[in-house]
Amino acid sequence: MANPTSTHGLREGLSHTPRHHPSDRLAGETVVITGAGSGVGAETARILHAEGAHVVLNGLTPERLEAVAAELGTRVTVLPGDVTDLVYLERLAERAQAIGGGRVGVLVNNAGATIRGSLAETTPDNFMSTVELNLNGAVQLTRLLAPAMCEARQGSIVNMASITSLKGLGGAVAYTASKAGMTGVTRALAVELAPFNVRVNAVCPGVIDTPMTWEHAEAQPDPAAHYTMLRARQPMNRLASARDCALAVLFLASPDSAFITGAALPVDGGRHIA
Repeated sequence: MANPTSTHGLREGLSHTPRHHPSDRLAGETVVITGAGSGVGAETARILHAEGAHVVLNGLTPERLEAVAAELGTRVTVLPGDVTDLVYLERLAERAQAIGGGRVGVLVNNAGATIRGSLAETTPDNFMSTVELNLNGAVQLTRLLAPAMCEARQGSIVNMASITSLKGLGGAVAYTASKAGMTGVTRALAVELAPFNVRVNAVCPGVIDTPMTWEHAEAQPDPAAHYTMLRARQPMNRLASARDCALAVLFLASPDSAFITGAALPVDGGRHIA
C-alpha cells in the first residue's frame, strides 16, 4: 500500500475533512457496513458509531477491521469474510440480526473494488467476478436482511455506487456496469420496499482521496502529474474525502432523510455534470 506520508506534498489540497457534529441520530441501531477496513468504509464506521450505532464491520482483512474496532472501543463487532461467499453472508446476517434484537436498522453496502479494463480486456470471467463483488454481494446481503426490516416497518439501506453509473468511464467496462447495476438495484428496491417504510438509496462518489487512489496514482509514470490531473478534472478543484462520502451515508441512513428513497446522490464536486 502506498504510504500517504510519502506523498503528502503531492496530495496537499486534494481534499479536505469536513466537520461532523454527532447528535445520536442512530442511537440504539445496529448497522452493518461491508468493506469497512479502510477508506470510506472505515470512515463510515467512525461516523455512524459516533451517532450512537452498534457497528458490525465486514472486510477481507481481519487486522484492518480489528484496528478500526480498537479505535471505536465499544459497540462494535468484527465479522471478517468475503461478500461473494453466500454461506458467509448467511452467518453475517444471522449474527448481525441477533445483535440488533432481531433486525438490522441500517445496511451500508460498501464492499467493492475499482477494477479497470477495456472492452478487449473484459473476458467473461473478468466481467462476472467484478459484478459478483461489486453488485451481487450487496444484493444477496440485502435479500437476507431486508425481510426483518420490512416486518419491523423500519430500515435504511445505503448502497455505494459511483458517478460512473451516471456518467460512464472508458477503460472500465465491467466496473461501470457493476455500478450502473447498483444504481438500478437501488431504484428497484426503493419501489419494492417503500410500502414497508424501508428506504433504499445510493451514494455516487467521484474520485476519492483514499489508499486505493494513492496506489493507482503512484503506479503511474509521473504521480505528481497524475494528482494534478485528478484535481483539475473536478469543478471544485479537489477530490472527495472519505468523510465527504461517510457524511452522505449518514444523511441517507438517518431520520434526516426519512422521506427520501430511490435517490442516487452524487458526491463528486460536480464532476457528473462537468
